[in-house]
Amino acid sequence: MLIGEEEKGRTYPIRQWLNVIFILLTLAGILIWYTWSRDIATYTLIGAVVFKFAEVTLRLMNI
Repeated sequence: MLIGEEEKGRTYPIRQWLNVIFILLTLAGILIWYTWSRDIATYTLIGAVVFKFAEVTLRLMNI
């Protein structure tokens, strides 16, 4: 069953922004990994995962 606009919940916009931040940090981490410093890239990717955990937590809480 597809989720309608009214069933997405009030956290949907927050989750979308968290996903955008996750994607941007992941892309930055990959670029840093191959061009500059693997240590800084690792911290950037860990930061991206923190945002993804926050998004998944909101999704599982289903508010």
